[in-house]
Amino acid sequence: MRVKWVPDPAGRFPRRPHYEPGVLDEECERVSEELLLKRRGVVAYPISTDDLLFALDEQASVDHYAELDADSSVEVWGITKFLKDGKPEVRINRRLSENSRLENPYRTTITHEFAHVRFHGFLFAMIEQTLNLFEDDGRSSQTCNRQQVESSAPYDWIEWQASYCSGAILMPTGAVRKLVTEFLRDRSVPVARLRASSLYGEGLMEDVMAQFKVSSLAAKVRLSKLGFLTDSEVAQPSLLT
Repeated sequence: MRVKWVPDPAGRFPRRPHYEPGVLDEECERVSEELLLKRRGVVAYPISTDDLLFALDEQASVDHYAELDADSSVEVWGITKFLKDGKPEVRINRRLSENSRLENPYRTTITHEFAHVRFHGFLFAMIEQTLNLFEDDGRSSQTCNRQQVESSAPYDWIEWQASYCSGAILMPTGAVRKLVTEFLRDRSVPVARLRASSLYGEGLMEDVMAQFKVSSLAAKVRLSKLGFLTDSEVAQPSLLT
């Protein structure tokens, strides 16, 4: 992956990787397609929850029924802990795995923690020789609460990257672009950047929710990040021509 190294304002690492969104999109689409071909022999969405669990279980030791927020003022959905030896440990709130009505946030949390393992694990390994990360000081763990998993705000680079990758794995760019193209063509819509609150904007979000088995918030964030939705009241020119 093409990466630029910049200072880490959070102080976790001497430097941290900066990926352009397009680079993350490419890598996440490759991850999704390879997983589907390996498990199903065909690239077709949505990726099943079982396949997402398979991908995470390959990369980490996973506890899907963890008690995470009993003593917390926030709703913790997942924790990834990087170890000096062996696979990372991932713990997912049992409330997600045991409640079928929460399957969409469960899927988002699985891919969010997978992104931490896939895209951030190497950082801890790189500085192991210079910093004693693996004492119990909290720096080897990444705790992800509900706001961090769902939010698109770049307030924390490591959480922003994991959230972006979560959406890009569940809703790969190529598949989303194909869906948007067909949606606009079938309705003779002249622009490709729709107002999120418009009839067409809401319809597009509903199609993405159904196609990729994601929540309305996840669909809106992904479509906005890719430039297909806007909160602006002014119609935007096509991004597909």
